[in-house]
Amino acid sequence: MRSIDAYLECDYEELAKYPFKWATTENLPELLDHGRNYFNQLGTIGAGNHFCELQTFEDILDEEEFEKMCLDRDKAYMLIHSGSRGYGRHVLDKFITEYQQNGVRGFEAGSPEYLNYLEMHNDACNFARRNRAIIAYRFMRELLGHACIEEDAEGDNVGEEEETKFDINEELKLLSECECIIDIWHNYLEETTANFPNPEDINSMKEPNFDLPLESKTVIIHRKGATPSNKGYVVIPGSRGSYSYLVKPLEENSWIGGYSLAHGAGRKMSRTKALASVKNQYENYHNLLTTSLDSRVICENKDLLYEEAPEAYKKIEDIVFDLAYFKLVKIVAVLKPVLTYKFKKDERKHEK
Repeated sequence: MRSIDAYLECDYEELAKYPFKWATTENLPELLDHGRNYFNQLGTIGAGNHFCELQTFEDILDEEEFEKMCLDRDKAYMLIHSGSRGYGRHVLDKFITEYQQNGVRGFEAGSPEYLNYLEMHNDACNFARRNRAIIAYRFMRELLGHACIEEDAEGDNVGEEEETKFDINEELKLLSECECIIDIWHNYLEETTANFPNPEDINSMKEPNFDLPLESKTVIIHRKGATPSNKGYVVIPGSRGSYSYLVKPLEENSWIGGYSLAHGAGRKMSRTKALASVKNQYENYHNLLTTSLDSRVICENKDLLYEEAPEAYKKIEDIVFDLAYFKLVKIVAVLKPVLTYKFKKDERKHEK
C-alpha cells in the first residue's frame, strides 16, 4: 500500500471546486485567497490522533436501529478522523492576531466581527468535510489497487509502486459508488434552537433529574472534543487497538450533555508520558503494528506509534457504557478495527 500522506499531483483549484455529491455538494470558496494556500492539504490525514480505519461489525446490540440504518453486517466500513488541517488553524490564528492583542476576548453574536468569523469557520468545516471525502477516495484506491496486484512468473509484484496519473474527473468517480453514512465534527460552533431547563431549576437540583420542564432557546454551542448528539447516529471510536461503538443519541435527554457526547475514549496519559512509558514496554516497535484484536496498523513514525498506543487511552467501554447508563445514548453496534492507517512515508520525490 502506497502513502496517502503525500500531496496529490493535481490541479488543486479544480479539486477544491469539484462537484461532489458524496459527503458535500458545496464548493470551497473560489475567491478565498487566504484559504487557497491550504488547498494542497486536501486529502491528507495529518498528525496526532488522526487516522483512517477499515472496520467490520463485531456485534449488533440493537437489531431494530441497525436495520433502520440499512447497514450490512457482512461488509467493511471506513472510519476517518481528520479535519480542516492547516486551514482551520489559520482561521484561529488570524482572529487571535487581529483582535486578542487589542484586548478583545470575544464577539457579540450578530456583530460584523462575529459574522465574519462564522463565515470563515463554516468554510473550515466545509474544507474538513471535503478533505475526508478525498481521504476516503485515496484509501479506497489503495485498498482496491493492493487487492488487484498480480504476480509475474518470478513471484514479484507487478504495478504495486507504479505511479498513476491523478485525473480528477475520472478518479473521483469512485466516490459516486459509495455512501457517506455519518459526517460530523467535534471542534466547532453550532447556532441552533434547543430545549433547556430554567437555570434556577438546575441550580436547585439535589440529584440528577431528567424530568425538568424545558424551554426553547436560541443558543451557540461550542464543542471542543465533543460529538453532537442532535445530528442522529454517531460513532464513538476507541484507540487503534480497541472497538468503536455505533450509538443513537437519545433526544429527550440530550440537554443534559449540552446536546453533545464524548467523541472518543480520551487520553489517560500525555503524549510525552506515553512515548516514554510505552517505548519502555515495547522495545521493538514492530510489536505495535499488530493489535490485541489482531488488526494491522500502518505507521512508519515510531514516536507516533508509541504516543498513540492503546495503553495511552482510557477504555472506550467505560465511556460508552456510562453514556448508556445515564440514558444519553442507545448502543446500536460494536465495530472492530481491521486496518488502521496513521502514516506512511512517501516513496515519490516531489516538491511540496
